[in-house]
Amino acid sequence: MTENRLIAFTATQHSFAVPLEEVREVVDVGRIESIPGSIPPLEGLAIYRKDKILPVFSLNQLLGGDERGEGDFLLVVEVDGESLGIRVMKIGRVTGYPSDDRISGYEGAPNVPDGAVLGKFQEKGEEFLILDLDRLFSELAQKLEGTSREPEGRSL
Repeated sequence: MTENRLIAFTATQHSFAVPLEEVREVVDVGRIESIPGSIPPLEGLAIYRKDKILPVFSLNQLLGGDERGEGDFLLVVEVDGESLGIRVMKIGRVTGYPSDDRISGYEGAPNVPDGAVLGKFQEKGEEFLILDLDRLFSELAQKLEGTSREPEGRSL
């Protein structure tokens, strides 16, 4: 039986965890080029593995905050078959997925998308929020789709 595992990290002064199988790797941030006209939570683009362009997102803004991300690391994740970077401050440990009796519900902050936090758990005195990256980015896609539509009655 394969044990589900989580990778822990710190961003926006909070501790989070995501399923390890969603993480491709962790890399140094390097240089992020901003994109004129882009809207939060997109911070910009980074060169990844010397030949790939990686969109970099602010986790704080994905979770409804105002400030951009901070940190020296990118958590390179795969969402819907696409590689994305999430800026994080610190990479923690890999841990086993806690049993259901160790996960408690999360009463989210007002701007956090519904279902984006699967729950929270404590380990070694630290509280972690378990994130659903697919949910976070699908909420973002829906918001962007709503802002990019042509006004009614207008045709090309």
